[in-house]
Amino acid sequence: IRSDVRLFSMPADDGTPLADESTGFWRNYGLDEGLFGGSVFSFIHDRDGNMWFGTFGGVSRFDGQTWTTYTTRDGLGHNAVQAMLQDRDGVFWFGTRGGGVTRYDGETWTTFTTEDGLANNSVRSIAEDHDGNIWFGTRGSGVSRFDGQTWLNLDTGDGLVGDVIYAMLADRKGNMWFGDYARGLSRYDGQSFTNFTPAEGLRTPGICRLLEDRDGNIWAGACRAGGTSRYDGHSWVNYTTRDGMSANVVHGILQGRDGDMWFGTGRGVTRFDGETFRIYREGLMNHVIWSSFTDRHGGYWFGSDSGASYYDESWLSIPLDFAVMSIVEDGSGSFWFHLTDGTKIRYDGHLGRQLSQSSSTMGVHSLQDRQGNMWFATMGGGMLRFDGQTWSAFATQDGLASNVLFFNSICQDNDGILWFGTGAGVSRYDGTSFQN
Repeated sequence: IRSDVRLFSMPADDGTPLADESTGFWRNYGLDEGLFGGSVFSFIHDRDGNMWFGTFGGVSRFDGQTWTTYTTRDGLGHNAVQAMLQDRDGVFWFGTRGGGVTRYDGETWTTFTTEDGLANNSVRSIAEDHDGNIWFGTRGSGVSRFDGQTWLNLDTGDGLVGDVIYAMLADRKGNMWFGDYARGLSRYDGQSFTNFTPAEGLRTPGICRLLEDRDGNIWAGACRAGGTSRYDGHSWVNYTTRDGMSANVVHGILQGRDGDMWFGTGRGVTRFDGETFRIYREGLMNHVIWSSFTDRHGGYWFGSDSGASYYDESWLSIPLDFAVMSIVEDGSGSFWFHLTDGTKIRYDGHLGRQLSQSSSTMGVHSLQDRQGNMWFATMGGGMLRFDGQTWSAFATQDGLASNVLFFNSICQDNDGILWFGTGAGVSRYDGTSFQN
């Protein structure tokens, strides 16, 4: 058997329009990798380089090596986090589904609700304007503006197009844009509203995402149908599946460094270079995309029903002599490959090096624990642990329920306890003894 391990991917672009789907490597993050809560509805990349993910189970922070999850136990107003922002002072804001908005300055958690002046406790979008005011789009009560001391609430009675605000944007001219879930789009110049609906040429009246591109165009993504629309300051242009979009529901919009537009849809990801559409589905954790983000390194993040997928546009293939049953990245950035013949190989950016055969039994899963130890599950040889110097084996005589383990059969919980899925049930290991 000869296998290729593909870590990062995108075929070279020869400029030829593609009639079929594009391929590429997607690095996926879900419950097995440490992401808590499953569905990802919002992203931010903070000034320290950490990625934050808003889920229905709280907020997960990923520093490239380890995951930290914050919930109501830590101070969140609600565990369902639908919107996030880090403001110019470095303070985090989390919009929740029913628990108001929570402010986190790195030490203290403070939650604001309707009792404090917020228009509605369900917050779907957050933005900061040029004056440093924080805006909150609510589900059913319009928008709220907070200047650090006082609240200002605006709704349809003030001229807003609708009261269910799923998207907001502060453009470079100082205007605020508000997208309603069903009724259209409002632009606010600080004094009055200008509304865009199908009567004004907007073909996507239900707006879930907004983005201003580098040329100043405003892009709007449809919540339910209508694809995406672009406004150049004078007129709207609409793109749907008839033009090449993967679906007409658009919950994520971003622009790459090359100027291409990326859309997370209900059926994968679409890339548009101004002329040609490319569709990406293969490799995504889930085709239903809820959010998107481009990090400072130029990588693309898409949040889905099953977790998060990452794409960075380059291929790297490593030929090996046996099939690779599991891949894990350790804290130093090296990749570990566990092969069908039992071989464990560490790849540190150069030629993959075989560290130890250790067991001729087929490997099925790998994990690095919080202490930096590497764990390898085998199909008949029990568990193997490598601390960087020494190998240790754990089998039924040590307390393991069975020597037969399966794919995705190792995890470490928030308390540091290791869990192993075996052919005779589940084993719990606290570092000293097993409980089956």
